[in-house]
Amino acid sequence: MALTKVRGGGVDNPLTLGGGSASDRSIIFDGNAQDFHIGLDDSTDSLTIGKGSVLGTTPNIIFNSDNESVIEKLTFPGSGAVITDFRHGSTTISTGTSASSYVTYSGYTPNYEISSHTFTFGSQMSSTPSYINVFQRDGNQGGHSSIQRMWTDNLSATGFSLYVSDTNNSSNVVVAYIALSIGST
Repeated sequence: MALTKVRGGGVDNPLTLGGGSASDRSIIFDGNAQDFHIGLDDSTDSLTIGKGSVLGTTPNIIFNSDNESVIEKLTFPGSGAVITDFRHGSTTISTGTSASSYVTYSGYTPNYEISSHTFTFGSQMSSTPSYINVFQRDGNQGGHSSIQRMWTDNLSATGFSLYVSDTNNSSNVVVAYIALSIGST
């Protein structure tokens, strides 16, 4: 049986799938070589678009109840690259002499301190990130002109180290990061 036409009565009479019960509701696209689905996965309270005829088994895009959109793989056409995993976050760090770990380099005008900070991802990545971008994001209009440089080291699937050079003895700054693992298509 094929559904060829659906008539709705507008805003006052929308098409509704399901009756409010605790069960999955989906539409299956039954193709010759490949099937796809879109539906409400009641066990995760999410709208799922995926491959195959069983809802939620091979998801490609998930819209969850926390208003997040989860894309399993993001491919850039023509580049051969695909983002296979990523993590992001932000935190306030203390730099210079306010940091829990720092080294002072004197003999320069002005002196500067290099502080080290350990960032741990909320969950382990599938592999060591290919790229990591760290940036200051504290909304300070004037910026922190005493921070000279930030760099990362010791990248792993669980986190990384951040080093900050500061010439003002101490600053508090909010830094954010995005870590990406890149694969090939």
